[in-house]
Amino acid sequence: MISFIKTLVFLYFSILSPFAESVIITGKIPKSLWGKKMFLNGPQKVYREKTTLDGPAHITCVNLINNNTTVVSELLLEKTENSFTLGKLINPDFIEIINKYSLASIFKPELMSSNYCNIAVRKYLSKYYALEETSCPLEIDFNEDGRLKIIKRSDTITRMAAHLLDEYTRFSYTPSNLLKPLKYNDTVIPWIPDKRPLFIHTGKITPCKRYLIFPLSSTWFGNFDKWLLNKSKFPLDYKSNKFKWLIYDLYNKNVIEIESKIKENEYIDIFHIPKIEQINFENNDKDKDKGTKYKIYVPHIYNFLDWLAKDGELDVKLHYHIIDIKSKKIDEIKNLGVKIDFIHSIAHELIGYGCENKPEVTIFNRITEYAYTKEIPGNIVNEIIPYKNMLLYFSHENTQTFLYIINKDTCDIITKIKIPYRLPGIHTTLYD
Repeated sequence: MISFIKTLVFLYFSILSPFAESVIITGKIPKSLWGKKMFLNGPQKVYREKTTLDGPAHITCVNLINNNTTVVSELLLEKTENSFTLGKLINPDFIEIINKYSLASIFKPELMSSNYCNIAVRKYLSKYYALEETSCPLEIDFNEDGRLKIIKRSDTITRMAAHLLDEYTRFSYTPSNLLKPLKYNDTVIPWIPDKRPLFIHTGKITPCKRYLIFPLSSTWFGNFDKWLLNKSKFPLDYKSNKFKWLIYDLYNKNVIEIESKIKENEYIDIFHIPKIEQINFENNDKDKDKGTKYKIYVPHIYNFLDWLAKDGELDVKLHYHIIDIKSKKIDEIKNLGVKIDFIHSIAHELIGYGCENKPEVTIFNRITEYAYTKEIPGNIVNEIIPYKNMLLYFSHENTQTFLYIINKDTCDIITKIKIPYRLPGIHTTLYD
C-alpha cells in the first residue's frame, strides 16, 4: 500500500514538472547537504559558436532540499541584441563591429554583453547572479517550489566580473574604458594602463584585508595587422606583455605593479587564484595588517588562445609566486609540477580538476608539496567541489548528465542524480 501511494505521488509531481521524469536519484543525499544548491553554467548546446566561451547561458541547478526532495531546474537564456562575443572577431564584419559594438562600448558600455551570463552563478550579498566577463549581471532566484526563475537585469550593478574578490566585494574590468577600467564595488581604482589585458578574470583580497591583488595576463590586444589580413583569428597577442601583479592598497589608495620573474621566453595567462597566504608580519606578529609578503598559488595557462579558438587543450601548471609588496618585487616563482585548475582550497589542500580529459581529481598538499591523482566515477568532469568528506561534481556521459556525490577518500558513490542533458559547463558552485 505504501509503495502504491509513493508511485501515485511520483506520477503527480511528474505531471506538474517538465523535469521530474529526468531526475533519477541513486543512493541517499547526506544530511549535511540538505538545503544546499549546486549550480552549473555554460553555453547552450543548440548554438554552434566559434569560440569556447560564446553563446547564451545554460544554467542548471540541483536544489538538494532534503533526502526525499530534490528539485532540478534549468534556465536557457536567449541571445541579446547587444551581445558581442569573441567569435565575432573571427572573419569579422568590420562595419558591424564599428557601428554597433565599438561605438556602443564607448557611449553605452552598460548595455554591452559578451556572452549573456554563461560563465558562472555567484551569490553576492544574499542574491544569486548569473555572470559573464564583466557585464551587467542577471539576478536569479527560486520559486516557492524550489525552481530557478529570472528576476531581472540588475539595476544597481552595471558591470560585474565572473569572480568575487571575497563574499562582500565584487569587481569589474572594462578594457574599452579609456580612463580607469578597473573598479571594486562602485569604487574606481586609480590605474590607467598604457596597454590593456583582454581579461582581468579574477582577483583576491589578501588575508589581512589590506590589499586587492589582480593578475595582469600576457594576452593583451595586438596583432591587428595579421588579424586584418586574416592571418590571425583574433586581434590579440599572447606575448603582448610579461605577466604582472596589480596591487591596490585599500589603506593608502595607491596602485603598484610587480613584474614577474618568469623566464624571458615564457608568457602566461592566469585566470584563477585559489589561495593566498600571508607569510610575514611586522612588529613581531602584533600588527597583522602590516604584513608585506604573500604566497599566491595560481595555475599558469600557456595556450589560452588555442583553447579559446577550439584549436587545442589548455596547458596548465600549478605554481606559487612569493611577492613582496613593500619592496615591489617577486621573491620567488616555483613550478610545483602539477596539472590542476578550477581549484578549491580546503585546510592545507588544493583540490581540483586534473586537466587530462578524464575523470580524475587531483589533490595537492601545500605543506608537503606532494600531489596525487585519483580516478573518480563518471566521464567528462570540469570542476570538483570538496565539502566535508565528500566531492561533488557534474559528469557528462555521452547523452546523459549526472551530479555525483562521492566519498573523498574512497571515491565510492554516495549519491548519483540524473539531470537533463547539457554540455559541460565553465564554473560549478555550491551555495546554501
